Amino acid sequence: MELYYQGVDIAYMVDITKCIHHEASGGRCDCLEIEMDHAGAWYSWGPKTDDVIVASMNGYQTGTLYLNTIIPQNGKFRILATSVPSAARRKTCATYENIRLNDLLASCAAECGMESGLYGLDGQILYSFLMRNAESAAAFMNRIADWEGAAFKTVGGRFAGISILQMQKASATQNIEISAEQPGVTYIRRDDLKWSALTIKTPYAECIAQDNGASNGNYVTMTHLPAMNDVEAGRWARGLLLSNNRKAERLTISMEFNAGFAAMTRVDVSGPTDASGEWIIDEVEHDMIGRKSTATLFRCIDTIR
Repeated sequence: MELYYQGVDIAYMVDITKCIHHEASGGRCDCLEIEMDHAGAWYSWGPKTDDVIVASMNGYQTGTLYLNTIIPQNGKFRILATSVPSAARRKTCATYENIRLNDLLASCAAECGMESGLYGLDGQILYSFLMRNAESAAAFMNRIADWEGAAFKTVGGRFAGISILQMQKASATQNIEISAEQPGVTYIRRDDLKWSALTIKTPYAECIAQDNGASNGNYVTMTHLPAMNDVEAGRWARGLLLSNNRKAERLTISMEFNAGFAAMTRVDVSGPTDASGEWIIDEVEHDMIGRKSTATLFRCIDTIR
């Protein structure tokens, strides 16, 4: 494996005993956890908060990560790097008027010294009024992404908003066959967590979205969102219903290191189990020393109207 610190590969200068990359969508930042012996060489680089670190192995690369914490522990050094710099932890209150989605994302990203990008989302969506309530830039954008039926992700020095519906329509990057007794596989289905319908109601608008695949009679009404018209209320109702209900069916797969596992990529699962079908990876853990990958996936759903 390679470990680039400020653009220089230092893997051969230090004894790395642990290197795990946690990658996730849904507002959780990526994290690289490194443990090493005899780290005098590391300190010779004069590490500072927000220094850039990138790890790679067998075609897989973590993307830009920022030095967060160094912890001396039991004769070893534990290093944590995250996909957002320290500036991203600042919480603030703000209001936004007549701002488009692409400008909002770019503004929040720039606040953290990062770039921005939308994938499958209309950047011209206009918000009449938004309030940011003592939130970090990433937490605020994750909340807006939920309304729009999108996954928010920080990756490669970028704030990314990714349409869940568009990713569900994408071709699968790989097909995984599993059996009923296969080790390292956990399948959980919780239909009781689904909402049958979601109504958004404000003084200015009201609209309902329904999930034809949820029949538990769990009807939810939200009155706290700033929807100014029925179109906006309907879009947010569908987005929030999708964001909630897709989490009711979860599949976890552990296997040998799989460089193709990445958050928000499509995977097909086959075999004689209830888990067969179309999935999107939500979270991945790559163990670069143990050469093992674990992915958590959510079922694709197309029953929301």
